[in-house]
Amino acid sequence: MGTKKTILLVEDEALIALNEKAILENRGFHVLTVYNGKKAIETAQNENIDLVLMDIDLGFGAMEGTEAAAAILQEKEVPIIFLTNHSEKEMVDKVKDITRYGYVLKTAGEFVLIEAITMAFELFKAFQEIKRKEQQLELAMDAEDHGYWDWDIDTNNAYFSPRYFTMLGYEPFEFPSNFKTWEKLLHPEDMQKTLDTVGNSIQTGMPFEMEFRMKTKSGGWKWIRGKGKIYSIDDEGKPHRAVGTHEDITARKTAEEKLQESEEKYRNLVELSPDGIITLNLKGTILSVNRAFLELTGYSREDFVGKNFLKIPTLIKQNFQTYSRLFTKIINGKPDKCIEFQWKHNKGEIRMGQAMVKLIKIRNNTRIVQGIIRDITKHKAVEENLKKALAEQSQLLQDKEY
Repeated sequence: MGTKKTILLVEDEALIALNEKAILENRGFHVLTVYNGKKAIETAQNENIDLVLMDIDLGFGAMEGTEAAAAILQEKEVPIIFLTNHSEKEMVDKVKDITRYGYVLKTAGEFVLIEAITMAFELFKAFQEIKRKEQQLELAMDAEDHGYWDWDIDTNNAYFSPRYFTMLGYEPFEFPSNFKTWEKLLHPEDMQKTLDTVGNSIQTGMPFEMEFRMKTKSGGWKWIRGKGKIYSIDDEGKPHRAVGTHEDITARKTAEEKLQESEEKYRNLVELSPDGIITLNLKGTILSVNRAFLELTGYSREDFVGKNFLKIPTLIKQNFQTYSRLFTKIINGKPDKCIEFQWKHNKGEIRMGQAMVKLIKIRNNTRIVQGIIRDITKHKAVEENLKKALAEQSQLLQDKEY
């Protein structure tokens, strides 16, 4: 019979319990005997039970066997055979809504009892296999174009779906379906983190999701998003099975890398721009400033980033309302504005600037406000000097005419 199975015998009549226990132990079972429903529930929760033999009628005023059975099944999956002295339909009806694997009269004899137990174990094993197949089918249906896997943790053997293989350029079932094969196909740079994630999931029983690279048949690498969930955890908390999916995310990762490269180039261009550039979110919080902006103001990045633009040290108080109204117009979709303004340099001098401020969209339709600022202090000084010279010249001409 292999490993000795444990049967929980729930029987309120001591003599009957002793007789049934002796029969079962002679057949190689380990038997735990309790005499009431409350103790049955407690024992089932604390012991590794393979099957329950449950008397339906546990005595006048006591918890019925059907009630105890229902409570046990709420906590664990275990086959239950009901025992009774009565063959009336009323007794059978009591257990019709409870998952059960047999119904045996106490007077039926040893042969019927042992056969009922044997059949219950076979049925339970078959139901577990059906459940496993249903989970596998459900996973396959959900997986769509994903590869899926089913891993026996005890043996390290696994089932890999055909798409699992073709995703990496192999023919279905071309390489061995086991944990070691998967491990060998992992990219060396991703291996430790990936194995740690799986190990943590086994220890905690929590599902996992991660991204890693796997080697293809041609020798290249594909980015995979792996998802998994632990199943078949025993009473001691030890997992025996895990299932999950593989999804090819190479195209997405390639696009992300290109986007990162593009953003890096953009950041470099912004940082090297001779004009000052400032970026804000729609609440007016400064997200970034470039090197030229810092040179224009004489302050550090810490003086700006993360602060509201109306509270930065360069802003002249008289400009608060003007800038606030302008910012509101811009985030509400008003036309871009080219404005002239004044700011206070860190050294205390007042400078003149020209800014183009506009609303732009970035990834995921996120909107930000960006301002490009040019120092026109010298230009304004030249303009003023030129106006002054022209005015003086005009005055001289007028004086000569008189």
